[in-house]
Amino acid sequence: MKKLALLFLLTLCFAFSYSQSFEGSVVFKITYENLPPEMKGHEGMMPTEFSFQIKNEKSRMEMSTMMGPAITITDNKAKTSTVLMNMMGQKMKMTVDFDEAKEMADEANKQMDIQYVDGTKVIAGYTCKKAIMKIGADDESGVENEGEITFYYTQEIAPIEGMKGFEGVGLKGMPLEYTINQQGITMMVTATSVEKKSIDESVFLIPDGYTEMPANMKQAMQQQR
Repeated sequence: MKKLALLFLLTLCFAFSYSQSFEGSVVFKITYENLPPEMKGHEGMMPTEFSFQIKNEKSRMEMSTMMGPAITITDNKAKTSTVLMNMMGQKMKMTVDFDEAKEMADEANKQMDIQYVDGTKVIAGYTCKKAIMKIGADDESGVENEGEITFYYTQEIAPIEGMKGFEGVGLKGMPLEYTINQQGITMMVTATSVEKKSIDESVFLIPDGYTEMPANMKQAMQQQR
């Protein structure tokens, strides 16, 4: 669950980090290596792809999960991000304002350290530079290295400066690939396409039929990070 929570945090970071000058769509694929024995045979239940649609100060992320489709709609101007989940026909939404997200991110940032290192790679037609994020485990005995994430990011699509909540996490450009290595498990997320195109405003509307997630469930999800 910790890995899925970390993926959720990272995709939220991406939703907050796209440039206001970029309009179009980005598709990512997800691959896994060294899964523990208890997860063998369940690979088909794990997410293998997610996509973004971005326009000005809004973004929409879509991902299929074992519980059903999940959509995150972010409005930078309104300073809100809304997660829509359809779990076996039960439609729920969780709205997080940027102040709330800042509290979550500030706590996460205490355990993260980004180092910019040599290395380049061409991904989806963009030249990307390399960065490594060390993730610590906070406890009374000190901070120990719990894992790391290797990023390849492009500076051709710049992040939004000073975006609330993710100033300490944000890279110097948009990540087009990242690899999570944690407790022997590897998860790689790679952009397969980056397309600049016109996006209709309607894709950023919150659809009807979703009920607000109960406070106790929302709190439990946030505590899984």
